[in-house]
Amino acid sequence: MCMVVRPCGHGFVHVKALEKMKQALEKRLKKRTYSRYVTLEHQQLYEQNAGLLEDLPSMQT
Repeated sequence: MCMVVRPCGHGFVHVKALEKMKQALEKRLKKRTYSRYVTLEHQQLYEQNAGLLEDLPSMQT
C-alpha cells in the first residue's frame, strides 16, 4: 500500500515507512519525557536536602 505525499513534492511513500517513523518518534519522545522527569525529580530532591541542611542546628564542639 502506498500513498501520495503532497504538498511536499512528488513521489510515493510506503505506509510501512510512515508507521516505522511514527514508532521511532514515539519512542524518542517517551525517552525524552522520562529523562526530563528524572532531572526534575533530582532537582526537587536536591532542594529538599538543601532545606533540611539549613534547618540543622550548628554543631559546635
